[in-house]
Amino acid sequence: KAVVSTQSTGQQPRLRALHREAQRGSPQAWIPNKVDDSSGAIGRRYARTDEIGIPFGITVDFDTEKDETVTVRERNTCSQIRVPMSEVAALISRLCSDQLSWADAKQSYPEFTAQQ
Repeated sequence: KAVVSTQSTGQQPRLRALHREAQRGSPQAWIPNKVDDSSGAIGRRYARTDEIGIPFGITVDFDTEKDETVTVRERNTCSQIRVPMSEVAALISRLCSDQLSWADAKQSYPEFTAQQ
């Protein structure tokens, strides 16, 4: 029900470690997940996961390194929020089990707009 992507790990060992950490939270909350560590633009990765029906994307990026938050993207609206890594597994679990709506999640976390 979720995909964990990394913006561009390349030679960034800290981003790779954060990526693994974000993925590890998912099994504890019983969230089926797929890791996409392929190269290429994040937009293409979102498109691939949208195509196969994965409702949420979690992206580890360079801001994650600074503030330990990740971007969570919802497939149907393509809107994004920033969520602390420590809360992302519980958030995705609540969203996938219909205990929380995306609209409510957007009220609780800051919206993320793509950086130019």
